[in-house]
Order: sequence, then C-alpha cells, then structure tokens
Amino acid sequence: MPILSLQNISFSYDDKTPTLRRIDIDVRSGEFLSIVGPNGSGKSTLLKCASRVLRPQEGVIMLDGSAIDRIARPDIARKIGVVPQEAVMLFPFTALEIVLMGRSPYRQGLGFETEKDFEVADAMMSLTDVQHLKHKPITALSGGERQRVYIARALAQRPKILLLDEPNAHLDIAHQVEIFTILKRLNESEGLTVVSVSHDLNLAAMFSDRIAMFQRGSLYAVGTPQEVLTADSIQEVFETDVLVDEHPQSLSLRITLIPSATTGKHHAALYSH
Repeated sequence: MPILSLQNISFSYDDKTPTLRRIDIDVRSGEFLSIVGPNGSGKSTLLKCASRVLRPQEGVIMLDGSAIDRIARPDIARKIGVVPQEAVMLFPFTALEIVLMGRSPYRQGLGFETEKDFEVADAMMSLTDVQHLKHKPITALSGGERQRVYIARALAQRPKILLLDEPNAHLDIAHQVEIFTILKRLNESEGLTVVSVSHDLNLAAMFSDRIAMFQRGSLYAVGTPQEVLTADSIQEVFETDVLVDEHPQSLSLRITLIPSATTGKHHAALYSH
C-alpha cells in the first residue's frame, strides 16, 4: 500500500481553467520522488492538495490507507511535514522559535515546550546548519538561511513524509547540494519519504528514486530518472534542446542545455532595437 495516494485529482482556481487534470500518482513509503515541469504545470498546486491546504474538486487523497479529509489536522501534521516555496512571517520570531513550531502537533492545548521539544529542535537545526542562528529573528536572515530554518521546522515534526516546494530556492550551490544530501541521508537511514518539487533537473536526477514530470496540469510521465529524463521528453515538455548523458564521477544522469541558434538570434535582434 502506498503511503500517499492521489487518485483522479483535478483542481481549478477559477472553475474554468483546470490547474490539475485527473492526476493519478502513488507515493511509495521510503522513496525520494521529485516532481518536475515548467512553471505553471501544477507542481506546487499538487503539493498543496497533498497536504490538505487545498481541496481538489475531484478525486481522493489517501494517507496511510485513510482518506485525508477524515484525518484530524494534528494527526496529518505528525505524518506530513511541509516546506512551502515562500513562507511569510509577520513577526520577528527567532529561528529557534520557528523550528519549535514544528513540535506543536505533539503538544496538548496551550502547553509549553518540553525538554524533548528543545532536543529535537536543536538536533534539526544542527542538521541543517542553522544552529548558530537560533537567537536571530527570522526577518534578519537571508533567503537561504530562512529556507534552511523552515526545513528544520518541518523535520522537527518528525514526519513520515516531507513535502518540499523548491527546497533549493534561495540557496547557494553548496547549500543546495548539502540540503539534498541531508534529505537523501534521512530518506535512506530513517525511511523518510521525500516528495520534492524541483526546477533543477540535475539535482532531481542525482537524488531521486523516481521522477514525476508534469505538463500543463497533467502527469506526462513517472518513473526512474533514466526513464523520464530523456532528451525527447525534456524537449517536448520544456521546449528546450538538451544533451542527456552520464556524469563521469557521480554516474547519475547529466542534463546539459544546448543553446539554440534561433533563440540567440532572436535575443540579439531584440537587444539591437
């Protein structure tokens, strides 16, 4: 039984143009699944439906064998951690206070944080390299630092599933690889199921067990990186010519952009005007 199953999911923001069209996808327990596709293809909307932020107009979402609409929100929060694309904080909570918010599903009523909560928060902040920022207000942190704090908050929930909407947004190259390495280590060592929306096809190819490729609100393909990330599929979905080969060191797929002579001439013409 899949840990998360999206069955015939359709969603529209305006009841006219569907953002998601009859999506069927099963997330296997303990896998690392990346969701890729052009802007506006429905990737972020799918995560919002999967975490019950949005309710699809059609279809059913099953979490651990139960319809997610029948599961209480605190119980969902103990099973699903979410790192949104952009988190808005109106108050200058410290980084530690933000991470401790991830422990709220385990507290009763308005109870205070326990020693266990602080231990978990401290461990997750160390894991994401933000422990030295614990007393700084979130509003004073860089975009990359905030992103790592939000990842630490989601991990502090100790979820079975981690949903991440572009986790490498705002991160420099070193922290992009570091965060994906941490996620993969937790995926392999603790069985954490990871579902990540990503625009970086090379990182997706390197760390994913499977990849789901979206095109205009529909599921174009799902399978191993080798099955999905072909030059033909990328050209059709992203309308971009690429070379796909094997990286000589990591042995994972490597996707290299092939500059288009037509596109270059078009941009040069625009510049000349």
